[in-house]
Amino acid sequence: MVVLSLLFAGSFLVGCGPAPSIREVDASPVTTPRQGTPESVSMDLTSMRGGSPATTKPTPTTATTPKSVTTAVTTIVGLTNTIPEPTTVAPTSLPPTTRLATTAAPPTTRPRPAPTKPPITAPPVVTVAVTVVTTAAPASNPPPSVAPLPVAPPVPTATVATATAPFAVLGRACRQKDIGLVRATKEGSAIICARTKKQRRWVAVATTTAPVVAVSNRPAVAPGFDGTTIRIGLLTTTTNPIWGPIGRAISAGIEAHVAAINRRGGISGQYRLVVVKAETNYDPTETLTQIQATKSGVVAYVSLLGTPSTEAAEPVLRGESIVASPASQEARWATAPTLLPVFNSYQVQAINGIAYFAEQFAVTNPGVRPLVCGVSVTTSFGEAGSEGIRAAAQALPITLGPIVGVAPTETAFASAVGALKGAGCQATFLTVGPAQTLGLVLTGRQLAFSNRWIIMGASFSDRIVTPQTGPLFEQGAWVVGDGTQWGDESVNGMVQMKAELLASDNRYWTENPDVGLSYGWAQARTIEQLLEAAVRRNDLSRAGLLAASQTMGPVDLGGIGSPIDYSQSVRLANARTTIFNVDNSYRNAIRVLARDYSSSAAAAYRR
Repeated sequence: MVVLSLLFAGSFLVGCGPAPSIREVDASPVTTPRQGTPESVSMDLTSMRGGSPATTKPTPTTATTPKSVTTAVTTIVGLTNTIPEPTTVAPTSLPPTTRLATTAAPPTTRPRPAPTKPPITAPPVVTVAVTVVTTAAPASNPPPSVAPLPVAPPVPTATVATATAPFAVLGRACRQKDIGLVRATKEGSAIICARTKKQRRWVAVATTTAPVVAVSNRPAVAPGFDGTTIRIGLLTTTTNPIWGPIGRAISAGIEAHVAAINRRGGISGQYRLVVVKAETNYDPTETLTQIQATKSGVVAYVSLLGTPSTEAAEPVLRGESIVASPASQEARWATAPTLLPVFNSYQVQAINGIAYFAEQFAVTNPGVRPLVCGVSVTTSFGEAGSEGIRAAAQALPITLGPIVGVAPTETAFASAVGALKGAGCQATFLTVGPAQTLGLVLTGRQLAFSNRWIIMGASFSDRIVTPQTGPLFEQGAWVVGDGTQWGDESVNGMVQMKAELLASDNRYWTENPDVGLSYGWAQARTIEQLLEAAVRRNDLSRAGLLAASQTMGPVDLGGIGSPIDYSQSVRLANARTTIFNVDNSYRNAIRVLARDYSSSAAAAYRR
């Protein structure tokens, strides 16, 4: 699977999920089925992929979609930004109509068998009542302070010998409560009670006549650490109709890797890891509420879903020295001292996608500067894409056209596409929701607008690529992201992630791969390295974790995504991006066109 940049950014909610809750996730197998879709969905994209359609209340219609894609689409009414999920899906078996194979994923170069899908009928036209929740996070907050937080050095716990003991006890068993206790012998030597090969023994420390201070071999108890178990928080949504599917996939990737850590004995082979999951409904205000409810019971947050939520939470996390990994690729997080971002930024992906187009355009149009435009959702996510477009225009031989803004709940795109066509755009970069991407491409076909659609990875979903829409995407669209496609066994991280999902008896996700799996897996691997570094420092306090985050160096993601050196004051991934062709015969409907593509403009970009 490609690790596409996740669209965790638009601050738009459709309806409300169940009441927020907090629960602990053990290392037991995770078999999370996909959820159903509310009646507010007006275009059943899942049924277009062959899955079970969600329940709707359609307006009667007799229109059907022609099998030929040459017929213009004349009605795009009621299209929401929600990508429906099948109503019921068994977690350990595939729906009979799914297009994905039931065996292990194919290698990169081997297409899967041709999908068998039932005839597709036109989606009904439905009037949708949408409630937009105004969040506390503005569309463009000022960047967080780059000043590093003061980090206290680790404070070892110590026990000083107060009495002498015969040297003859060396090698004998000692008690659990004596671990770390140092005793001085008559000969001036020192012995300490320590665990060796799972046994507690008195072992020699040194030969000295000076007082001996022993350092405990266990970190002190701290918030989220009781001496034996480490708890990490997961702030996500599994119920929100728009972001619930990606939230469930991120959770599955995290929980699979945590289970693998615990099978190895836990962090440093001795501390069991537990995930404490809190439901945020992708709402910044609720995210802050859940941070207050969980912060005293976790050492750090393995994932915090959404750019708006991260904007709201970052000052709180910074003020209390709590480390978190945001499920958002806004470039600003590179300078936030308590955030551990993964993968390269939205801005870098936009720059590289446009740079790749400019290079290809120059081959057939030497000396001509192409006109590049954009469509961005009016949230902080969309603004990140717009920033990338503007940065590309300043550094590349292109001409900047209009960047059209669309509301998070926008479903009619004739005006936006009309503006693009009127300007003569030759390429358009999209930073919108996946359902909006589909609406723009279909409207472009309807209005005879021909250009190259360059789609931010977070703005794409394989569910919008069907036998009817596939040719439109395959002929006129690229997707930009990070990493590789699902099933690429030349990438060690992909092999390990699939093995961990299978070991957790999570066959559902291996047969229904989602871009969120890789993102969650990468976040769990990053937090694992943070905890290992903190244990080596003998300090799992907030100050200890912050210090560990500033010294732990790069995290090897095994090719799943671009590595980041967290020891740097500016935590940026490399400027490499993968360009993908849309190909409906591959899982996730994409295949690598250009891997590790990097432009000088992207390498030089700084927020």
